[in-house]
Amino acid sequence: VRFLTQSTFGATTAEVARLQRLGYNDWIEQQFRIARTSHLDFVLAVYPIPTPDGVIVTIDPLYQTFWKQAITAPDALRQRMTYALSEIFVTSAADAALQSAPHTLASYLDTLSTHAFGNYRDLLEAVAKHPAMGQYLTSLANRGDNGRVPDENFAREVMQLFSIGLVELNTDGTLKLVNGNPVDTYG
Repeated sequence: VRFLTQSTFGATTAEVARLQRLGYNDWIEQQFRIARTSHLDFVLAVYPIPTPDGVIVTIDPLYQTFWKQAITAPDALRQRMTYALSEIFVTSAADAALQSAPHTLASYLDTLSTHAFGNYRDLLEAVAKHPAMGQYLTSLANRGDNGRVPDENFAREVMQLFSIGLVELNTDGTLKLVNGNPVDTYG
């Protein structure tokens, strides 16, 4: 139960029995092989593109698909990983520009889901190039250079929050210190 609570959004009696029968490694391997459940497909079913005239698009289907997948999707481990990654690679439906963009944010969740079990470098590139991140980190129509290149907010987020961090580390993961103080990553 503890393992399933950590790796899914909750353990059912049937899933506990299945895990006990399979063991941890086989359960994880089976989860890796389950096809990804799409959040964008759900949102498109509610709001097709192009959206019919007179339809007011809200963010509600994004919340609906998130909870539906969290509770019922067969790819439970992937859904939990997608959620964990969304807590690191943050965008927000509270952002005014993304309030009426459930398609963009659902696609972003699908991007996190696609890369949930993969290479971190590939995930970082996919996130950095996704329109939701461009909107959220102001690289879309940013203030400098007429929007041709990302502003410092985007670069800082990628470097400090998504990759190398705020301080330099030694190869063993401990803090790199100079005169007893951590060395910051931007000099």
